[in-house]
Amino acid sequence: MLRRKVFVRDVHGLRLRPAARIVNACRGIDSTVTICKGRENADCKSIWELLLLDAGSGSRLEIVTEGQEEELAMRKVMEIF
Repeated sequence: MLRRKVFVRDVHGLRLRPAARIVNACRGIDSTVTICKGRENADCKSIWELLLLDAGSGSRLEIVTEGQEEELAMRKVMEIF
């Protein structure tokens, strides 16, 4: 299991386009990828869950990857942030 903390740098926050980029990056990866904001968690393979996080600009998030390709998954998601 890998964990990384990030801040949302986009001035518009984690909206539709960046969320779609995350979902596309996680597609086909054999790992569980979760983004946590406080006590809320979102599966990175679900655009609706990512949008429901309501992560605005400057929000502190934690990315958690677990599985066979956890390093690849973390690298792909971190490239977006």
